[in-house]
Amino acid sequence: MRKPKPRFPFIISPYEMKKEGASGVGILQMLEKILNQNEETKEKISKLYKKLGFLESALDDFLDREPAGGEPSNREAGDKEMGNFFTRLIPILDSLDSIKRTVEESGQEEWRKGIAFFHEKLINNFVSFDFKPSAGIGMAFDPSLHESVGVDHQSDLIPGSITEIIQPGWLYKGEVLRFAKVIVAREKQ
Repeated sequence: MRKPKPRFPFIISPYEMKKEGASGVGILQMLEKILNQNEETKEKISKLYKKLGFLESALDDFLDREPAGGEPSNREAGDKEMGNFFTRLIPILDSLDSIKRTVEESGQEEWRKGIAFFHEKLINNFVSFDFKPSAGIGMAFDPSLHESVGVDHQSDLIPGSITEIIQPGWLYKGEVLRFAKVIVAREKQ
């Protein structure tokens, strides 16, 4: 007759107790066996953690490595590709803004809320990748980020601040992907 394979090796089965004898020595031997298995498992886990640490440092080294011949590092190449991706995404965001304005003008409140929610979530996700708008109403005009396409002499905002965004500008990791076209407040006449 075959010995049944224990489903839970840490539980001492009555079968094992009979095999070893119902003495305390048999039970102690079983406990030692289980403890040894736990020690082996701890050693295996420890080795895996060491390997994981090695792999993480190797990956960091690979990403930071400067290739020969003045080529950009892998991290820089990845950043450049992400910048290209976001540059291609800008016209799609413009279309989404256009849809958002159209829905706002139509007076369909539920559609407006849905698109506004989607737009906000999308932009917040992009900000987590360091892709963000370069202009906001009330923000100081900065010629390195903004292009002035007009002035507003009637605004109550501080002169030199943005009163209207004609076309949003975008930054990726601090670099301008597109300049924002804005209207700037001037002193009232």
